[in-house]
Amino acid sequence: MQIAILTSQHFITGDAQIHDQRLSDYLGNILAKTLKLSGSATARLTAPTEVLARHAEANIPASEIIAAFEQDRTTAPRPGAVIRKHPHLVSLIVGPIEIQGRIHSLGEQPLDIREMLTTLGDRFLPVTQAEVTLVHSGHRLSLPAVLVNVRRISYMAKGDGAT
Repeated sequence: MQIAILTSQHFITGDAQIHDQRLSDYLGNILAKTLKLSGSATARLTAPTEVLARHAEANIPASEIIAAFEQDRTTAPRPGAVIRKHPHLVSLIVGPIEIQGRIHSLGEQPLDIREMLTTLGDRFLPVTQAEVTLVHSGHRLSLPAVLVNVRRISYMAKGDGAT
């Protein structure tokens, strides 16, 4: 599966070696300490389209991943895995990245961001209908979904922040 990884300084792409799992399932696995990529390409966040280096194989510690997303949709939905969830519009700052999108919770309860950030621990939070801005370059991405490392979130608020 072709994926993109955003770290604090770099934009990395490659083929994830995650054995037919969805990226969200793999990164959600507490045992997944590293992500192995084959055919990787690395660019700086300040110039994400200018490739600095290519490598046959690379390993990225999960703790260094700020955000990740699938570049292709080769994984099929899991049968019976669709659960109706309530969407919440959020704004996030994660290192040098700004994200606006939707997170989803069970039921109709109001979103409690503080509780969510406290209980998710070392997990990755899926944000759908995501608008991602790389602050230093101004580069923008519209993504169906992005996974955000909860430990790297420095700011999270309800709504889109429009005034």
